[in-house]
Amino acid sequence: MIKSFFQSFLFICLVIGVVVLSVAYAVFLVGSPAEQRALQLDQRRVSDLQQIASALDIYWQRNQRLPQSFDEFKNQDFYVQSIGDPETGVPYEYRVTGEKTYELCAVFARESYAKSLVRPFADPWVHQGGRACFQKEVTPRFQPL
Repeated sequence: MIKSFFQSFLFICLVIGVVVLSVAYAVFLVGSPAEQRALQLDQRRVSDLQQIASALDIYWQRNQRLPQSFDEFKNQDFYVQSIGDPETGVPYEYRVTGEKTYELCAVFARESYAKSLVRPFADPWVHQGGRACFQKEVTPRFQPL
């Protein structure tokens, strides 16, 4: 009877141990929920900046100049999901640096994944953690006749 109880107890402890180790390994592989949230927010920031860059291309093509601020984006018919950080709501930084050049800046929670790859400069949106700025040049889009 005692032997049976001890075997059952040992089996239950073993099962609990396997479950705990499995959960710990899963968290190690995919990161904690906080890490995943930070990663998703950084991905959203990059997506926002890409949309802003595309909108600036269109704006330049229509007006032959860059807007001086995001306020000039209002009442335009191109899509920009957000000009502000998804976590804080603070607008991204935008500064005109030349006739067809500008700078977009955002604050990122983490270093981008592509930064650690063999060709880190293949992605123009590679960034460090913290404040990162991207120097961009207008790329006019093709207009059909």
